Amino acid sequence: MFALDIFSIDCHWRQFIAKNIITFSVTFGLIYFSSVFMLSYTVFDGRACWYFPVGIELILFIFFPFRYWPIIILSISLSINFSNNELDIFTPLQIVQEFLHEIWNRAIPLLAIVFLKLRYTYITFTNLKVALAILGAALIYRLLRISYLYFIAEDMSLYGGVLDENLFELFTLHITTGFAAIFVVFVLFFTIYEFPKHWRVLSKKDRISLVCQVMICLAVGIILYLFNHTALDAIKMIAFIPIIWFAYRFGWLGTMSFTSCMLLLILYFLYNGQDSLLLEFQPFIISYSLVAIMVGAVIHENNEIKVTLNVQNADLRSMNDNLTSLNDKNLTLVKQLQSVQESERKMLSQALHDELGQNLTAFKLSLEAFEQRHALVKQQTSILKQSANAIYASVYDLMHWLRPRVLDDQGLTTLVKGDYFRKKLQAANIEYIPNVGFDLDVLPDEQVIAVFRIVQEAITNTIKHSVARKFYLCFTTDKSSLLLILSDDGIPQNSNAESIGKGQHGIEGIRERVAALSGRMTIDQTSGFKITISLPLM
Repeated sequence: MFALDIFSIDCHWRQFIAKNIITFSVTFGLIYFSSVFMLSYTVFDGRACWYFPVGIELILFIFFPFRYWPIIILSISLSINFSNNELDIFTPLQIVQEFLHEIWNRAIPLLAIVFLKLRYTYITFTNLKVALAILGAALIYRLLRISYLYFIAEDMSLYGGVLDENLFELFTLHITTGFAAIFVVFVLFFTIYEFPKHWRVLSKKDRISLVCQVMICLAVGIILYLFNHTALDAIKMIAFIPIIWFAYRFGWLGTMSFTSCMLLLILYFLYNGQDSLLLEFQPFIISYSLVAIMVGAVIHENNEIKVTLNVQNADLRSMNDNLTSLNDKNLTLVKQLQSVQESERKMLSQALHDELGQNLTAFKLSLEAFEQRHALVKQQTSILKQSANAIYASVYDLMHWLRPRVLDDQGLTTLVKGDYFRKKLQAANIEYIPNVGFDLDVLPDEQVIAVFRIVQEAITNTIKHSVARKFYLCFTTDKSSLLLILSDDGIPQNSNAESIGKGQHGIEGIRERVAALSGRMTIDQTSGFKITISLPLM
């Protein structure tokens, strides 16, 4: 077991050493060749140039873990001295001293990169906030580095022999040239880094279109310049248009790809160019890069928001469809339940009529016969007859309240206009005022039963839970719906909690029946109690 642990430790260290060697080699190569390459873009008497190594430094510090920073700093120091042909004069002790000196020089500037890495776990140019943070950290790093060389180190290789009145100009020039190089490196690197992910998203047609349009735009710019050199100023100005167009048409990848190709073309055009021409293009390079980064990030974020909203809308539509389906199922169940209830009421009414009603009638006839034969018990039989009559009347009322025969025999219109509801209300000293302007019997049986039960429950609610003197019932219709208004002039007994509960139960029953028929219902208690119901005509 101990041997295995030793082996795993050794393996870990071998991997760590190998990665450090690779990091050192890659850093050394990139910094060396970029240091040589930048000499072809000298801006001011060999003292200021587009310092591409600073952009590569920032990329390495941003993307490599902290544990590789020492080897990166060492590699940067050796590669710069090697490119300046100074490495052969260094002893091992001097190399160590130079390494410690570089760490000390970069300690404070690197705090900006440390904060960036700790603040954002995913470094990208596709997010505007992160992109601005990257550029801000790069600007701070560059300012602190140049400030150190100018104010503290007083680097004679940069500022020695420069007139005092030109010192600040050279200082600002170092900052701007370095930042121009940073933008070029950042745009090229992040385009290559993010390219596969965004390229996969594009359709084959969009890929071909993107490549062709980039080539056409660059070709047009080259042809215009070759045809007339004085068109260079116009070309520099209108170059912003395709940057924005590619962002609109192809998103982040479009604008960054075009800007990268345009920057490479500019670097080729300015290779070993005159100082004045480099200075002339410098603000445009910074502007092109900044516009591409910001517009590309904004477009990308908007596209992501659209995709997210589309997904959420699709989920909401799916949920809405499910809810609609469930609601339809619930309405179907309510209709089935009400149909079953109505069938049971009809069966119960028929059973009361056929069984209990006939037995009570036979019982009354038996009492009359018994009374005729036994005159002495006439008083007792009279009491029994009264009780039988009362039972019969109650059963008759209950039977007709459950399912009145007139509803089946004569129809809903006759029932509403007749004495069926009027007698029920008169027993509670409430006047019944119907207004039927529509033949209710043309309605389907499902609606006929529902309307009858709605009126029945409303009347029961009025009798039990309001102090009313009049009950109004009104039926009207238009081309597509039946309008039913039920109202009374009473005052709901809100102080009685038990009455409220019973009343609400009746109202909920009405509401369920209306919902089952896909209708609408409103309640108004401004003056009395008023229910307005609209049912679609089937």
